[in-house]
Amino acid sequence: MRILLVSQPRDPVSASGAQSGSVAIVTRALAHALACQHEVTIVAPRAADQRSEETAPDGVRILRVPSGARTLHRLLDFLSGLHPAASPHLLADSYHLAYQRAVEQVIARERPDLVHVMSLAPLVPRLARAFPAIPRILHLHDGFLLTIDRARPKTACRCDACACSKRMARKSLPPLFPGSWG
Repeated sequence: MRILLVSQPRDPVSASGAQSGSVAIVTRALAHALACQHEVTIVAPRAADQRSEETAPDGVRILRVPSGARTLHRLLDFLSGLHPAASPHLLADSYHLAYQRAVEQVIARERPDLVHVMSLAPLVPRLARAFPAIPRILHLHDGFLLTIDRARPKTACRCDACACSKRMARKSLPPLFPGSWG
């Protein structure tokens, strides 16, 4: 199976050595585990000192694309957090839009059998529209998206599965799905 993991637009991913950022750590570890039985590619933002394409020692391909306007998105993240009624910027369709478009181009070219998106919730409905036949997994790295009612219909219904840590599942999911956890 050809699996494409989409890292979030904030954390570059290294082919080897230590990763910087928890999402990059999980992305790389998951890719390594899956590479034993599948053809795995990671799409990640490109840092200034990184090549646009690289193959890790475990065979995982890493395709790096521009993330664009990182400082602007950090500022918008901060500003949206100042007003309690404001929708978080990370849920906006425009959140790292250049990165989302670059990911769509990679998917169109690579045609994976499965796309696993790391925390980039606005990308999921875009992919559902552009590539309806390719299954999508949204990997939640914290319970934040689950706590915002307006986020769930927009993203969760457009993915075929959601993934999260066991700790997060026990903490965040029971209030949303009473009786589903023993």
